[in-house]
Amino acid sequence: MSTMAKWISGFGLVLLVFVILLWTLARFSFRKFNRKEQQAAEEVVQRFHEGYNAGKLEKVCEAVYGCSLSSTSKESWNSYVRKVREQAGTFRTVRSSNVQASIEPFGVRATYVSKFDKAECTEIFDLNDYNEHYKDGTASRGPLKIVNYRVLIDGRKIQ
Repeated sequence: MSTMAKWISGFGLVLLVFVILLWTLARFSFRKFNRKEQQAAEEVVQRFHEGYNAGKLEKVCEAVYGCSLSSTSKESWNSYVRKVREQAGTFRTVRSSNVQASIEPFGVRATYVSKFDKAECTEIFDLNDYNEHYKDGTASRGPLKIVNYRVLIDGRKIQ
C-alpha cells in the first residue's frame, strides 16, 4: 500500500470516528432536552387538570397561551372546557402518556389517555414557549403553555 493510500485511509478513519462522536453527542443532547421539556409539559398538564377538576376556569386559563389576552379567547377556552366536562366528567387519572418535543420548529405534543368520570378519553395538548420580549430589546424563552387542546371520546373529537 502506498503512503498516499495509507494517509487517505487514516484520514477517512479519523473522519468516521469524529462523525460518530458528533452523532452520539447530538443524540445525548436531544435526549436531555426532550426529558426537560417532557417534565415541563407534564407540570403544565397537571396544573390544567387541577384547575379543570376544581372548576376554576381561571386556573385552566393560566396554563393556556393567550387566554388572558382577550375575552374572546378566554370565553372560547372556557366554553370548550365546559363541553369536555359535560361529556367526560371530572378528570380521574392518566392511563398512559406520550410527550414528544421538537427543536425546530420548537413545540411539544403531549398525548394522554385519561380516565374521566364518564369516559376514557384521549387528550392532545400542543404546547409552546413563546418568547417574552423586554423593553431593552432582549428576549428569552417564556414558560411552556398550552396552545391547543383536543379531546377524543371513542375516536370522536369533542366539538
